Amino acid sequence: MKKTDFATRLQEALDVTGIKQVELSEKTGLSQPLISQYLKGKFKAKQNNLYKIAVALNVNEGWLMGFDVEMERPTPIYIDQEDNYVLSDQEKILIDKFRKIEDNDRYIVIGFIDGLLTAETSKNKNAV
Repeated sequence: MKKTDFATRLQEALDVTGIKQVELSEKTGLSQPLISQYLKGKFKAKQNNLYKIAVALNVNEGWLMGFDVEMERPTPIYIDQEDNYVLSDQEKILIDKFRKIEDNDRYIVIGFIDGLLTAETSKNKNAV
């Protein structure tokens, strides 16, 4: 179910953030004329460009595409300016320990995490 088109959502995101086309061009590496074409509705962004725009504007890609979802990105972005992942100290510890586990046992850990996430989702649904 779509609510609004890409061009309208892009303009809304620019308005809300106060970012101008030129600044968006600088943040994304996309040309300003291309961004202008997006805003006129002549083109829709391809997936990689949509992602760059969503990150630069800190909006949900689905929302930007016109879907009826929250405008705000659902999770923080853990990628720096050079597209490197930025991890918290806890994440680094978790990854380090995970790498020390035998390959077959990693599936147990993944299953455990999936179970925790499922339980958390159920808990949140019951709280509403």
